[in-house]
Amino acid sequence: MQLISRLDAVKKLSTSRTTLDRWVNPKHKYYRADFPKPIKNGRSVFFVNEELDAYIENLRKAQT
Repeated sequence: MQLISRLDAVKKLSTSRTTLDRWVNPKHKYYRADFPKPIKNGRSVFFVNEELDAYIENLRKAQT
């Protein structure tokens, strides 16, 4: 299990930090229940790299 920072996740997904924060916030209207859950360590936020890869792959499959 490899953890990547929120900044690296933003780069990997080609999105903004604000958009990423909206996707993981259950109270926001753009919340995505299927998006990988963040792992918080103090003020730092990380994501499991393999979960992000699987999420991206599912998006690709859904487009075809």
